[in-house]
Amino acid sequence: MPHPYAWIKLKQSGDQERTVTPRAGHTLTPMSVGFIMYGGMDGRRNDQGNPAPNSDLFILKLGSQQTYEWSPIELDAASQVPPARTLHSAVSTTADEVFVFGGMHSAMPYQSLQDGWVLDTSCMEWKRQHFKAAPTGKQGSSSRRMTGIIQDRAADTMSERRNSSNKGRSSKVRASISMAAGDSRGSVSSMSFASLAGAATRAVHDKRGVRASVGGGMSGALGGGAGSGANGANGSKKWRGILQKKMGTMLQGPARPGGGGMRMRKQPMGMNNNLMATSEEQFHEELVAMVSQTVREDAGPSDVPLPAPRSNHTTCTHENSVVLFGGHGGVGYQRRAWNDTWVLNLDNARWMELFCQGNPPPPRSGHEAFAKDGCIFIFGGWNHDSTFNDLFMLDVENKDWSDVDLAWGVPRWNCSLQLVEAIPAWCVFVFGGTADVNGEGRSGGIFDLRIGVLNLGEELRWNEPEIEMKKLDPKPMPREHSAVCYDPEESRLIIFGGWANKWLDDVWQINVSSIVGPPYAILKVEPPLGPVTGNMQVTIRGVGFNS
Repeated sequence: MPHPYAWIKLKQSGDQERTVTPRAGHTLTPMSVGFIMYGGMDGRRNDQGNPAPNSDLFILKLGSQQTYEWSPIELDAASQVPPARTLHSAVSTTADEVFVFGGMHSAMPYQSLQDGWVLDTSCMEWKRQHFKAAPTGKQGSSSRRMTGIIQDRAADTMSERRNSSNKGRSSKVRASISMAAGDSRGSVSSMSFASLAGAATRAVHDKRGVRASVGGGMSGALGGGAGSGANGANGSKKWRGILQKKMGTMLQGPARPGGGGMRMRKQPMGMNNNLMATSEEQFHEELVAMVSQTVREDAGPSDVPLPAPRSNHTTCTHENSVVLFGGHGGVGYQRRAWNDTWVLNLDNARWMELFCQGNPPPPRSGHEAFAKDGCIFIFGGWNHDSTFNDLFMLDVENKDWSDVDLAWGVPRWNCSLQLVEAIPAWCVFVFGGTADVNGEGRSGGIFDLRIGVLNLGEELRWNEPEIEMKKLDPKPMPREHSAVCYDPEESRLIIFGGWANKWLDDVWQINVSSIVGPPYAILKVEPPLGPVTGNMQVTIRGVGFNS
């Protein structure tokens, strides 16, 4: 007989001091060591007194007699620590690794993230995931600016420089191009970006405590000029001053044939008199600004494609990749709903935006997602205009969206979802969230407790099984932003935490064996018929058992 489909509140065992504070917006990821709980909001505040998320890391272990135990994770001494976050995503990518992406880092002022982190549970160590640029044969304006001869930059158009400025490489000076016809290369035509970049790199390293000889790195490019002193002679100079000096040396080179040298522009009153009106000055100023960005440890290459900062999105694993959809956020303080799809290749750490055909879901966040048989399914969510209870399917290989046209109940968002292996068809359990019961939109939503079950058989269908409990039996509070996981050994869903106008820290279970069935099944007997006298060998085929 299967266990009743009923809620049971679990009791904490072990050291009561080693517990998790009430919270919402956290994640629970099943791993071999237990369920990894990470992040969330629990009422803590930052130095400015504003609500702030956390980076808490615990293991939830389920015991016998309806008990559980929390164990704080002690990180390896060499481990990095991710920024605190909530409403992020977390998926297991290998037997030992959890991949975390994005989330909200600050509520006031609003700030969402676009970073990736991997937790290696075999040694309990966080590692920052450094995303890489896709190898292409095409070069954008950013790539062209970092190659070739310095004097060749005069051919850059103002539009290219304007585009570059949008990427954080803007110049302090808006210079006009003033070059005469003829050979644009002077006596310093051998000065390439690589030469200046070499000096910049050494100078930046020196600023960070690395012993380097800046002058020696430039002597070849400058023909033994001003930077080629004794070893380490210029090591104590500021890297910005070094760059400006080297570029000033180049700018003071002989005039080009045809009078195409640098001209001084008449300055408005109050302006600095040393502004130069040449394309070289424009490029050099931008070079200083660009190299200054490299001092920031967390700054990534601007040509690396990756999803915009966001939270309340979803990620699913598909083969050897992670598929991200939707969410809420944007660059800076931007707040918008997304409906873009990105795929992270786990072999080379490269993101690729998936441009799909068909009928994609409207932009949304607070939705749920799962992957099954090469497809990603999206359910529910909200944006500034609408709330949803729809179901969409993405065929990843064919890049094709389709509306399944199979709604469950009323629109809901910020719910929890768990995919469960079942026989003969897998099932998806959707718990709680905020539901638009009264048809008033997002502003009128109420916390919910119901569980919907999506059967993934040949014909998809929703069910809402009746809870086998009496009216006065204890039940969880209706809530949103809780975390759910599945214990296959006991065929039970585990619910932890959430928000119900207060932070919650309770742990509940509901046994679903009456819905998903036993973990084994007989599918076929060969031959199907035989003599009544028996003594005939048969072959039994099925799932969930060994011969």
